[in-house]
Amino acid sequence: LYPVPVGMLVDGALEGLAALEAPRDIAIDVERPGVEVAVDPDRTRQALTNVLSNACRYSPPDSPVSLRARVEPGPDGEVVVLTVTDRGVGMTAE
Repeated sequence: LYPVPVGMLVDGALEGLAALEAPRDIAIDVERPGVEVAVDPDRTRQALTNVLSNACRYSPPDSPVSLRARVEPGPDGEVVVLTVTDRGVGMTAE
């Protein structure tokens, strides 16, 4: 693990998504406070790309999919929260 800019993770996930999906409008709402997080950048990008891909795949056509990164207070200092929002059918509790 080493410090990685949040913007680089988001950009990498979007590039990965572009390689997987047919073009789709994605509403990007990214707060880029210039912070870094200590993560494995390849695995984090892969996980974020997978979530974005699922959101695009299971959302109605022409519906927005948004990706948001923000800094929030955590129990041991600030944390970065990445949120993907879509209008898909969701998952069952099972």
